[in-house]
Amino acid sequence: MRDDRGRRRPGRSGLHRRELAVVRELWTWRDSEARAANLPSRRVLSDDLLVVIAKRSPKTTNELFTLRGLDRPQLR
Repeated sequence: MRDDRGRRRPGRSGLHRRELAVVRELWTWRDSEARAANLPSRRVLSDDLLVVIAKRSPKTTNELFTLRGLDRPQLR
């Protein structure tokens, strides 16, 4: 059985193979985080933001947190 995660996601058309792989990995991470926090997956990270991260390919955490829609976590 083939794993089709990341294949039928909004905004994925026009993504290169490497970007699709990033979307799949982010999708897997998001699902496990959502399960651990007992939240819907989209509350952890929206589908659109998964695609934006894959397209922009931020190299640092500062670059990552400059993306619209991604909030810096609050430190306690």
